Amino acid sequence: MDATPVKIASLHVYPLKSGAGNRVESARLEPEGLAGDRRMMAIDENGKCITARNIQALLTIACELDGAVATFSAPDFGSVEVATSNLSPLASGANVWGDAVAALDGGEEVAQWLTAILGRPCRLAVKGAETHRPLSLRDGGVVSFADTAPLLLTNQASLDLLNQHLDRPVAMARFRPNMVVAGETAFEEDGWERIRVGEVEFDVAGACDRCIMVTFDPETGATHPDREPLATLRRFRRGENGRIYFGQFLIPRNEGRISCDDTVEVLSRKTPISLRPSSLDPDRRLPF
Repeated sequence: MDATPVKIASLHVYPLKSGAGNRVESARLEPEGLAGDRRMMAIDENGKCITARNIQALLTIACELDGAVATFSAPDFGSVEVATSNLSPLASGANVWGDAVAALDGGEEVAQWLTAILGRPCRLAVKGAETHRPLSLRDGGVVSFADTAPLLLTNQASLDLLNQHLDRPVAMARFRPNMVVAGETAFEEDGWERIRVGEVEFDVAGACDRCIMVTFDPETGATHPDREPLATLRRFRRGENGRIYFGQFLIPRNEGRISCDDTVEVLSRKTPISLRPSSLDPDRRLPF
């Protein structure tokens, strides 16, 4: 019997770093990742990026892109528009985890709007023509305002396995992927080295280490009282270095377009990451 083909189950773009995601049927691949993904971010008075790790309210901010207009909205705060084609440079630039980058200033209206939601002085930094952030994972590569890599891939089967060990299953949205694949066995993606999706090839650059972010409800920002699913992941997805892994970073080798239901072809494989022995009960079952 032929194996079930691996396909893209869903694609997601996050226009605002740490903001809500938008599900899309198709997306153009640029060197920095999916078009429109993490091209804007909130920054503090010193130009440093603000993320939901510190201010969970960011998760509740949605952003819709319509050409050169970005419309932000949040519960109880209405909406505000930013014309991204007519912005001035940020005088002091911006900073993403120690990377100093040139960026554009989203303007006073959205700055005041964000400040009201986040409860601290902030502005909107927008990627412009002069914005260039080198990719630390590979010489010559570039990345947007994302934390580490141009894209993040997760596997639905891996989430299904995790959910078998949770009293309350969690949605994939907690892991903020760009690409979700289906049709593969759980955590088979650990051993992928290079893949092809549609007309684009990707290097699978390494496993994504997880932090407190996955314990936040993606719609409300509320923290799970038992720190799940991070607590359970710690019991069977902890590397020899102590970090907790779920998902894989991708670096595109070329530009092109990918779409939902595209087949994922594994071109080469590598030795999976080394994990500490699992402490999960193999007979654990959901109570419902």
